[in-house]
Amino acid sequence: MDSKTTEEKIIAGALAEFAEYGYEGARVDRIAKRAGVNKAMIYYHYRGKEKLYEKLLRDTSTGIRTAIMEKMKDEAHSLDDILQMFDYFTEYLHGLDLNFFRILMREISSGGKYLRELFLPNTLLPLMDFFVESIDELREKGRIKDLDPIYTFLQLAGGILYFTLLRIVLRDSDAYSRVFRENYLADFKKNFSLIIKDGLLKGEGEV
Repeated sequence: MDSKTTEEKIIAGALAEFAEYGYEGARVDRIAKRAGVNKAMIYYHYRGKEKLYEKLLRDTSTGIRTAIMEKMKDEAHSLDDILQMFDYFTEYLHGLDLNFFRILMREISSGGKYLRELFLPNTLLPLMDFFVESIDELREKGRIKDLDPIYTFLQLAGGILYFTLLRIVLRDSDAYSRVFRENYLADFKKNFSLIIKDGLLKGEGEV
């Protein structure tokens, strides 16, 4: 027996539809068919395609930030605390439906309007602000190298996002099995941690 609510069915149908056709190409009648509901229910709950698309992106992006920040301390006082944030980020992205990332790729290729309006303020900027504040504190205490915190965040978070997107891009290629081998997520996080520590921590004698 299907235990999903009507709204959950609509969101699942919308996720698949927007991933396949993008915002412009998606149609409400196909979303309704995918969801197994009457088209009128979509208009009742979301008023139309745009509001449904906005809700999907807003809820997912807010969910990323909320899940990470709920696990974090109010402040990061060590490099290990910062690493923990990226560990949570990697885990959460890995658990999302790949259709969300197909939507992101389509959104970027079409100009990124909704990414700017929804994903940036709900996910990227809050996490970046937390990272910058934490890095500035550690730099003042002389614990890490004098790196630009904004560029550092974008390079680290971008690397994790790119790794996630490769699950789509490399599928059905010879490279897929080489990258996404057994225990790949744990291996990726371990390697990522080593790179960050080597890149950020000050060595003996560094000023």
